[in-house]
Amino acid sequence: MGTTPNQISAVLADADYNAVMQSITDIKTKLPFLIAQTPDERQKGFKLGDGTIAFLTKTRSYALTHPDWIPAEVDAKEWGSDSDLAAQLLKIRNELRSLLDDVDATMGEAGIEALMPTTQTYNNIHLKANNDVPGAKAAYQDLHQQFPGRKSKKPVLNAKA
Repeated sequence: MGTTPNQISAVLADADYNAVMQSITDIKTKLPFLIAQTPDERQKGFKLGDGTIAFLTKTRSYALTHPDWIPAEVDAKEWGSDSDLAAQLLKIRNELRSLLDDVDATMGEAGIEALMPTTQTYNNIHLKANNDVPGAKAAYQDLHQQFPGRKSKKPVLNAKA
């Protein structure tokens, strides 16, 4: 292979892939109240994390012990629902973030490991195109348009008609 050891040697069976995708759909179905925000909308307001959720929980605990401390304009029931939901969603987010980090790392490593034989094959097709192997020039031109590497200043080979 290449100069780095092969860390990923796995196959995700179609049935397992479909089950994972269905599970994601099921999660979305269980959370119909989720909202979408633009990056600008996300920048406004407080940033919720472990510390903010702890603050919400502790303040609410004091308020439940001393209901007369709750201002009249505060809907205590809605406050409780929002606080509980925020705490639950924080735990869900932390699990999903951990999973996404692992998916990103694995996808990146699998892509890197696949890139070496891909570029070797691409270079071999280019060599064959230069040697007029039938079909190689058309394949090279097609692949050259998508090649994610550096852009060549050489003109692309013309396919024979």
